[in-house]
Amino acid sequence: MSGWDKYEEGDHRLFNNKFFSDTLVYSMARCGTTSITTTLKKYGISSLSGHWLQYRNQRGPAEHPTPHFGFVEQVKERTYMVNARTAKRLVYTMGRVGTSSINKALNDAGQSAFSAHWLQYGKDDGVAEYPALNMDLTNRIKENKKPIKVIIPIREPMARNIAAFWRIMPSKAGLNVTLDKLHEYSIEQLQNLFIENYRITYPDEWFHLEPMDVFNFNPFKSEFPHSLGYKIYNLGESKILIIRLENCEEQLHHALYELLGVKNIHMEKANVYHGDTYGDYGVQKYKEFKATPFPIDFVKKNYALEYAQHFWTNEERQKLIRKWT
Repeated sequence: MSGWDKYEEGDHRLFNNKFFSDTLVYSMARCGTTSITTTLKKYGISSLSGHWLQYRNQRGPAEHPTPHFGFVEQVKERTYMVNARTAKRLVYTMGRVGTSSINKALNDAGQSAFSAHWLQYGKDDGVAEYPALNMDLTNRIKENKKPIKVIIPIREPMARNIAAFWRIMPSKAGLNVTLDKLHEYSIEQLQNLFIENYRITYPDEWFHLEPMDVFNFNPFKSEFPHSLGYKIYNLGESKILIIRLENCEEQLHHALYELLGVKNIHMEKANVYHGDTYGDYGVQKYKEFKATPFPIDFVKKNYALEYAQHFWTNEERQKLIRKWT
């Protein structure tokens, strides 16, 4: 079985059917996957198919590696128990901005939400770092079938882009900086890989291709209250909360009370980088990577994004530029 049963079927923390509200066709490939999903579709049953879900545990045996870690995170955190077609709440992010922490806070308060990094299945043009699983929720939103409360946490661009690069670095085509190769790279070499290979415009692209298109709204056309750190946008019966990650500790419970009418929802850090990709050695390397100054011209490009200029003041951006240089 090429180790599939050991790593996938055998991980009972991952797979427990009672957590699923939609259908997953889950196989080691060449076992009739396509035939089964096609049959389900004929009977109106939407399903996800996967051959390997564990993004961080595929270096050896995986014949069909997972492209991202989004779904297995939802399974382990039980957030996929919320059906896309009936979800009342959506945690919608570009990735590496506190998604898991906010999901946990909502779950602890009995306000489980559907979680997504990219909604438009098949429309990512190679841009999406975490491609969509299906179009169920997007279709529902665009057809205005049911109102939904949306939470979009955002993070200052340099910190977000570094975290995203570090997470995708082992699998990105042309890089493949896996655990057994990490020690071969100096911090300067890793920084060069980041500068030369990571698309730092991703936050701008995500906003334009995802929430602005899916919800047909433009947050850049109205002022953002920087001192407060969050804003709720009313879109008919639906509402969107955009909140800066650095303001969540003090403001998230206020913002969620305004959005959901539920008091005392507080966020604790979850899914932060604790060596889950590279082990303990990687933790130290990651800290050194972040602590080493970056070229000022490169850093300034991160804060020249439309996203950065709208959600952070000039004074805040200048302070962040100094931090990273």
